Amino acid sequence: MWRACAVVDDMGLGMKAGDELDVDSTLCKDVMESQVGIAFDDSLNHPVFHDHQTPKIYGFRAYIS
Repeated sequence: MWRACAVVDDMGLGMKAGDELDVDSTLCKDVMESQVGIAFDDSLNHPVFHDHQTPKIYGFRAYIS
């Protein structure tokens, strides 16, 4: 689990300080396991991430890590 210590929620995801997030539901786990960065500007048109659970769960289409 990941616990938010401080939050700036400009995207309106509803996160607040103290909230917990299952790391397995994020792309952070993929980056940590592969040691390769992830970047895409539109998950709907990306060959790997178009069906990935994380953009669907959190409602984002662009990501960089």
